[in-house]
Amino acid sequence: MTRTFLPFPHRHAVSLDGSSSLPPPYNTLLPSNDWCVLEHNQKLAHRLSSQIRSTIPKIQKEYNTTNFLEGLVFIKSPKASSTTGMGVTLRIAHRMGQQKYQQQVTQGHLSLRNKTTTTTTTTDGTSPDGPFPICTSNYSHPFAFFKVHKYRKDPCFVWTFVRHPAQRAVSMFFHFFVSRQGTVPNATNLIQAIQPTIGGQSRYITSAPLSEPSYWIEQAQAWERASRDDTTTPNGNNNNTALHKVLQLARSVMDSLDFIAISERMEESLVVLQLLLGLDPMDVMVMPSKIAGGFEDFKYNRSSRGCQATKKPIDIPEAHSYLQHNYTHSNIDYLIYAAANRSLDRTIEWIGKDVVEEQLQIHRTLQQLLVKECTDETYFPCSPEGVYQPEKHFQNCYERDSGCGYPCVDRVLETYVLANQ
Repeated sequence: MTRTFLPFPHRHAVSLDGSSSLPPPYNTLLPSNDWCVLEHNQKLAHRLSSQIRSTIPKIQKEYNTTNFLEGLVFIKSPKASSTTGMGVTLRIAHRMGQQKYQQQVTQGHLSLRNKTTTTTTTTDGTSPDGPFPICTSNYSHPFAFFKVHKYRKDPCFVWTFVRHPAQRAVSMFFHFFVSRQGTVPNATNLIQAIQPTIGGQSRYITSAPLSEPSYWIEQAQAWERASRDDTTTPNGNNNNTALHKVLQLARSVMDSLDFIAISERMEESLVVLQLLLGLDPMDVMVMPSKIAGGFEDFKYNRSSRGCQATKKPIDIPEAHSYLQHNYTHSNIDYLIYAAANRSLDRTIEWIGKDVVEEQLQIHRTLQQLLVKECTDETYFPCSPEGVYQPEKHFQNCYERDSGCGYPCVDRVLETYVLANQ
């Protein structure tokens, strides 16, 4: 299958004031693996994650003087398709790493360590015959929370998912409060739990220094007042200082990233990511996490893991008014979500709607094939019955519950490609 190389896009193909001029022309092409920095030892993310957990007090100093923040960076925001995004990141890192390694061997830049072509890996990210060559990738929750990605060093590609703010807030409530703490799912508890999340998605994904939620709320309230000011022109161009500051704040969030995917537009987003990086459709295919069942891998203490039942969100009619009105007021996440959707629309226009639609149909065909052929061969950390199964998922997932079922995905897609050549 031939890879399609596209010009590297403008970071965001829409401005926050609503204008929609297309990005300027580009004179150079970005080969699909220019951002890929081969990692020959253990997965960088394992080291990064452990370092973050053990050196949080020294984190700013640590990363101010370290220059290994390269490659493919996924900003993993809680309850915003983070498991899928992490799985896609790891799949791209593995597949492109193998390709780039083989290219360098062919070009004489590297010597072939072994003659085998097996893709079997152990739990530490190595192959039986030596270190497994993958592209450097970063994707841990602490990594994003402590803003380490502001120390990015080219070549680097930073991306994330954003989700509708209210849907994300409700999902967080049921995941962290109802499932893990046994909180009763009623309107009072829901409102109390999600009130602090106003502006939280934006704070999480930006590379700006951590700031108090009250600051973001204050700025967003100023934006709310400014938007009602009669002196504000329809296109947002005015001399209102408060509005200008809020737009600057929003722009800092958008500029922290090279691509923002939309949870509610999952298929479109992955296809656009594929096209922007010049990848094959197979490079972004992962098994849907929704087939995992009603249990999650949970660390009970330092030495033991197990499975905990997860409660699916239910409708709470008494909370409708709050979610539709109070929660939206002064919530900058809605501005970021709207801008990200507009940016995705304009990026699709720039690439070409016909090109995206063609690849979207391929993506859907392959996804349906994988669900049919690989569901029974996909083993998450927890079985559908709630039994922890490390002996199965260690060899079946890239890491924890991300990219599970990839051996079957690889086999089925390779067979499909050979049959359709």
